[in-house]
Amino acid sequence: MIIKMCAKCKKIIEYPNTYCPICQEKVNKLKEERQKLYEKRYDKKRDPKLVKFRKSKEWLMLKERYLQDLQYKYGNVKYSYKCEDCIEENKKDSNYIIQLAEEVHHLEFIETPEGWKRRLDYYNLRALCHGHHDKRHKRFQKRKGDKL
Repeated sequence: MIIKMCAKCKKIIEYPNTYCPICQEKVNKLKEERQKLYEKRYDKKRDPKLVKFRKSKEWLMLKERYLQDLQYKYGNVKYSYKCEDCIEENKKDSNYIIQLAEEVHHLEFIETPEGWKRRLDYYNLRALCHGHHDKRHKRFQKRKGDKL
């Protein structure tokens, strides 16, 4: 057994732990408080109507059902909770790795009036990994002429 000291109180603990159980509980609580504060600040910048929608029970249940139903859409249980864009890429190139779908994307953006009407439309959704979701929204992409 390998031992080391707790990063906070310096008690002896087993490797690979970073903190003793008491300190770990304190650290987790602090992380939760910081996350809540971050989310509160982040949500203030966003449209309150969209924030409320994304936290609604209807949306959370629809999103979860959609992710589970992917196995039926693609006819194979292995596609549950997988990124649909990755699945399409994998069909073209079998070496392409299929990522887990972390997010459900609205094909018709909910920020538009038409998209808002279709916000709970099952056929207006697409399961995506974080990378493909950023690509769909054109976030964090290199611009032409940018140097490394």
